[in-house]
Amino acid sequence: SSKAMLITSYGQKIALSSIDEEEQAIQLKNGTKITNDGKKVTYFPTTDSLVPVKIDTIRTPRGGEFILILPDETTVWLNSETEISFPTRFDKDKRIVNLKGEAFFSVTKDSSAPFIVRTADKLTIKVLGTKFNVQAYTDENTIETTLSEGSVLVSNGQRSIQLKPNQQAVYHTSNRVLNSREVNADHISSWREGKFIFENETLESIMNKLSRWYDIHLFYANESVKNFHFTGDLERYDDFSEVLKMLEKATNIQFNINGKNVIISKTHK
Repeated sequence: SSKAMLITSYGQKIALSSIDEEEQAIQLKNGTKITNDGKKVTYFPTTDSLVPVKIDTIRTPRGGEFILILPDETTVWLNSETEISFPTRFDKDKRIVNLKGEAFFSVTKDSSAPFIVRTADKLTIKVLGTKFNVQAYTDENTIETTLSEGSVLVSNGQRSIQLKPNQQAVYHTSNRVLNSREVNADHISSWREGKFIFENETLESIMNKLSRWYDIHLFYANESVKNFHFTGDLERYDDFSEVLKMLEKATNIQFNINGKNVIISKTHK
């Protein structure tokens, strides 16, 4: 569901999903004005140079998602277990945000101020105006930038790759290697539309995504099942047990659910 926590530079903690009215107007301590409707938080721009620039952070928990409208009207869709830090007012010559987790960006074009996403391991994604998905979970071995529209430049400080639509830059955190490949960008960002779409993806990768969204813990009785591959669609808002039944039908695996714990084992059909 839509839920997130806003942590301001002053240490305020505001639960963005907890509102009683249709839209909640909030004024932060530095004078920044924002609104929250329970699914989306909007930061309003200010040209007042006397308003101090501060860094705010929004965190979505496991099982949560939220939408952020930045001061330049760039829209950011935040997936589960994601954190984004951003200034309450952008500089005139650059717009920088920091990301952990997964988000889809629809960036407002401004040729005088490039938009830059920074992730762990000093990876940067630089754009002017475009749409792209970034998956940068700290417990994953790769950081993936997938371009839907426009152009982005992905750099690890040693090498840069300029992406075209339906291309993905893959940064391997273990050896700092950066390369690219062709993908279906709509499938990668399908989580925004309430779907999981997998193309020849390993069970381990699929279950990592599902565990963040459904807030469950995974245990593998057989390590070999992690490398089973799947192709197919799953509904993001379906009951978790129904999702597991779909996966069980596809291959020789079995899921045993005990509260929030899921044990995954191999069967012999």
